[in-house]
Amino acid sequence: MRAAPTTININGNSFGEVYPNPFSKSATLTFSLDKVSRVTIELVDLKGRSLKAIANRNFPGGTHVIKLNRETLAAGVYFLRVKSNQSVLTKKILIE
Repeated sequence: MRAAPTTININGNSFGEVYPNPFSKSATLTFSLDKVSRVTIELVDLKGRSLKAIANRNFPGGTHVIKLNRETLAAGVYFLRVKSNQSVLTKKILIE
């Protein structure tokens, strides 16, 4: 049974969990911004190496949904590194 997503608030911005997690084909990350913010989302491996830039741009205030596709990634443990303004959040994801 998969847990429902939870939300983490950082400096007025909220970042939901990756859902579903674990996933086999695709998952989503939902986040809300209180104002226009530069958001960078990277997929990194266990050694901290960046594998893929998922987003690196200004997002307007409001709620946003980013779809994560497995593509050619092997099953295993990865991390999403989410940067917004001067905050960094790392989320563990599992690909089945």
